Amino acid sequence: MTGVRAPLATCPAARVTPDVLVEAWNRAYDGYLVDVSRDASTLADHVGTGSIDLERSLVALDGDEPVGLALLGVRASAGAGERAWVGGFGLAPTHRGRGLAVPLAEALLDVARASGVSQVRLEVLTPNVAALRTYERVGFRVDRRLLVLGGELAGDGRCRDARVEPLDASGWAPALSALERLDGGSSQPWGREAAHLAPRPGDVLALAGPDAAPTAVLLVRPRPSASSAGRVDLSVLTGAALDADAADAAVSALAARHPGRPCRVVNEPAASPLAAAFCRVGLAEVLDQHEMSVTL
Repeated sequence: MTGVRAPLATCPAARVTPDVLVEAWNRAYDGYLVDVSRDASTLADHVGTGSIDLERSLVALDGDEPVGLALLGVRASAGAGERAWVGGFGLAPTHRGRGLAVPLAEALLDVARASGVSQVRLEVLTPNVAALRTYERVGFRVDRRLLVLGGELAGDGRCRDARVEPLDASGWAPALSALERLDGGSSQPWGREAAHLAPRPGDVLALAGPDAAPTAVLLVRPRPSASSAGRVDLSVLTGAALDADAADAAVSALAARHPGRPCRVVNEPAASPLAAAFCRVGLAEVLDQHEMSVTL
């Protein structure tokens, strides 16, 4: 292993071309625990859905070569200042283990602090101990565990007082209101914040409880399968439930409507009633992450 080097030069991500940003992303995640490689289209989608501010994000450079990045998503806060999320961070394999990650993380936090951000959050896969230690060294602390769940839905017929219905243009506002009410002020993981999701044609809602005041809401997106041509998988984008009974009702309704359908839930808080409900209809833990935060 080479010794510690001086921090890498950085530039705002807004000042490089999309191709350079894609190269920086893919080099940063080369050899990662899961495949998160992207092309220009999928990275642009990530930038949009993650509220990534490219002016406040960094590309790490070794000379003219992009060798890493640190992306910052920024959203308004109900309190003072903005809040932010690390929407991508890493270095190319050639530049790991050389004392460069901590200075890059510190540089990103300096940008966030100077621009008025009050809190920064991120997620890190639990086996990624090196990254966890980097984040701890710059002040992040673990808040909770998040689960990635996957498997095939096992319909069990338990769908009383629950339904699955297409999401039309008029249905999102009341669904959003219900999600915010059911969250009860708790913080959803960044990628599941309903107010920042953009429903698409074909999305469906799984609902429990009365129409006027649902006790559980799931926003579900059918997606073409990456592994089987012609198959449609389900992706749960976000959800909230009043209690375990409401969670069971909504999840069981989804399973009864789509028995045997592959389904994936990303970043469900481990302690939520929905996590247990999904496991009861056939899903299992695929990955888990630490959600971390630092107050600036």
